[in-house]
Amino acid sequence: MKYLIPLLLVVSVLLAQETPKTVVFSFTTVGVDEASGKTATSIFRTELANTGKFAVIESDVIKTTLGNDDPVESSAIASEKANKLGAVKAVIGSLSKLGAQTLIEVKLIDVATATVEFSDRVGTTTGADIDVILSRLAKGVAKRKKTEATAEVGMITEKEAAEPTRRASFWSGGAKIGYFFPLGGFGDNPGSLIGGSIVGLYETPGFMAEAAYSTFSLTGNASFWTFGFSAFKLLSKTDVCPYLGGGVGLGMVSGDYPESYLLNIGLGPVVNFGGGYMFLRTYDFRFVVDLRYYLAFCDVKSGWDERQLSSFQHGPSISVGLLYKRSKTDGARGCCCVFGF
Repeated sequence: MKYLIPLLLVVSVLLAQETPKTVVFSFTTVGVDEASGKTATSIFRTELANTGKFAVIESDVIKTTLGNDDPVESSAIASEKANKLGAVKAVIGSLSKLGAQTLIEVKLIDVATATVEFSDRVGTTTGADIDVILSRLAKGVAKRKKTEATAEVGMITEKEAAEPTRRASFWSGGAKIGYFFPLGGFGDNPGSLIGGSIVGLYETPGFMAEAAYSTFSLTGNASFWTFGFSAFKLLSKTDVCPYLGGGVGLGMVSGDYPESYLLNIGLGPVVNFGGGYMFLRTYDFRFVVDLRYYLAFCDVKSGWDERQLSSFQHGPSISVGLLYKRSKTDGARGCCCVFGF
């Protein structure tokens, strides 16, 4: 029991360090109406709190303690007022009109030293982007990263994309080539098989569906063909996006079997599962590393006397590639080219 109280104190201190008490002062406005500044402040406070990295002080507490919730422009004044609120961090911000642009700027201040720890500024020519920008700025403050490093699917500004900023889904298609490594059911030592695919993709923010016809062959009579549909869960909305999933289809296999000297072909269902990584996902061109494992249940019989030679075949495939999605100005639907190694 004598160790419990000190332990609880240590835990509470650590938790306090993880989520520092933070005050977000009302944004100043230049050439922008005051109501817009208050709305922007409210959105930013909510988004910053949602990051889980800061314990954000409510507006009512600020008004009760300081007597007002007025805008603050300097780090020195922000630190002085933050001290009265018991905050260790403070954020000041501004909305400014510059020609056709609205500039949104935020600064994270260390209250103890009255210095700016992090700052960022983003411009927009459309009011529809402001809530997206404020969310991105909040994430940037939490991670100490500039806005361009916090891009997510569904959170792209007008400047960052020619297509609509909240486009829900799109099509792409094209071809891929790669290696398939038969591990069983293809006869004597078939080795690795080189192949290619015709691919169609449909992508939403959280899922990706694929239709593909693939063929692999290289040595002797060993070959593997499959046509199927797969679905993958996209595990991130950022530019480095892992994905996992699988699919089903129909397949045809042939192999070099010691029991027969003829070309032996079998048909049957095929299951695949796997995943990979999609890089630069918020761009039109994306780089992909993909790994699949195939399970084929093709009934291969001897072309000589109808004896069953194989009923189960399996092996992995690996590929890398470049994906391209259709942009607003493209005349075509887009393409996908993946190259194996």
